[in-house]
Amino acid sequence: MTIHPRLTAGAWIAAGAGWLAASLIGSAATDGSTRFYIAESIWLPTQALLLAGIIALAQQRPHGTRRLGKAGFGIAAAGRVVFIAAELVSITTGETADTILPIGALLTAIGMTMAGAAVAREHRWHGWRRFAPLTMGLYPVVFMFPLAATDAPVEPSIALWALPTIAVGIAALPSQPTTSSTTASHDQLGETIRGSRGH
Repeated sequence: MTIHPRLTAGAWIAAGAGWLAASLIGSAATDGSTRFYIAESIWLPTQALLLAGIIALAQQRPHGTRRLGKAGFGIAAAGRVVFIAAELVSITTGETADTILPIGALLTAIGMTMAGAAVAREHRWHGWRRFAPLTMGLYPVVFMFPLAATDAPVEPSIALWALPTIAVGIAALPSQPTTSSTTASHDQLGETIRGSRGH
């Protein structure tokens, strides 16, 4: 069953908003604190929304029949499953699952980069929308992972991963016909009507 594009877009946009909120709330939280559990109560549904969004987007096939895209979305979905497992561990233990979360982030980055490359090459999406999934995949590689390898604070970059997430949601919205295409359709309809009257 194919999910309506607006529901797919809504899942991505809501997940992006949840990601930003959870990041901001949890950035200054200590393990086991009230703030920690508030953030986790947002993180868990956010990860579930992202998983649903990835699966729904894969079903819409913006990558066409490219195997790279199918494999990429599969890997990205696996990454979200790891994230969900990490959030459940965090809620259960009252401690951030630091050993599990990076695995989910890495799988998501690899998967969305692969899927994004396939979407960009397929040309089913146009303009900036064509590169939105690829940006989602490349963002952590460029802005998160290098900082995680240093002593620099990575929390702001993690929070801003919400932006390409929301962008994918907007890109997944059904595109509206342009004025020129609408006018052309009206002209074609008029010619058909005139032709039928002439017979």
